[in-house]
Amino acid sequence: MRKLFEDQRQEVLGNLEDHWEEPARQARLDGMKTLNVAVDAVLFDASEARKLFRLRGRKLMQANLEQAGQTAADRYDLGRFSITEPSVQRWLDEKAFRFANFVNQETEEALREVLKEGVAAGDSIGTLSKKVAEVFDQAEGYRSERIARTETVAVTNRGAMDAYEQSGVVQKGEWITARDGSVRESHQIDGQERNLGQPFTLADGVQMDYPGDPDAPPSDIINCRCATAPVIDRG
Repeated sequence: MRKLFEDQRQEVLGNLEDHWEEPARQARLDGMKTLNVAVDAVLFDASEARKLFRLRGRKLMQANLEQAGQTAADRYDLGRFSITEPSVQRWLDEKAFRFANFVNQETEEALREVLKEGVAAGDSIGTLSKKVAEVFDQAEGYRSERIARTETVAVTNRGAMDAYEQSGVVQKGEWITARDGSVRESHQIDGQERNLGQPFTLADGVQMDYPGDPDAPPSDIINCRCATAPVIDRG
């Protein structure tokens, strides 16, 4: 992840040196009517960035999901976990696509804000370069850590749920919190059980298929530490 952000940093800084001065000057002269033209001239190639993040992200997600699924299967004696199941592969495709779009959109929005403010303030290329570098310092630092934690929870819990479903002996899943004072209020549903294929209902009414479910609001996904356990009736 950090390597991809670093490549973007170098691309934007290079564009800033080569393509910024004249479009920015024109934007100031025409009352900011062509501001977006100036900004677009230095942003990274969004299409290529999404492709790279999707490919790299999917590869990592598949490896982590396979490990999580087999770990859950081994822990609860559920048999072999199959990463090749079509439903698992479809989920990986969709998750990687959404991951790439979200991460790059967040970076692009941060850069647009910095660059637009720079035009309005008449910042030099040197000053703007420092501000752009700060955006990527955050991306390679706190944001990378936050993304890694969030994606790990989603993939780990999805892998576990897939293992439960593949086993044929698990009827329900149980929501397990970190059971400490840092659990967010909406996730205070420790011990809630749901039939496989049915969503859990959070304390605020939001429904999630598992902790980290990408269909849930970001406020219920980012930095979540919850997990699931199988409910098994072996007769």
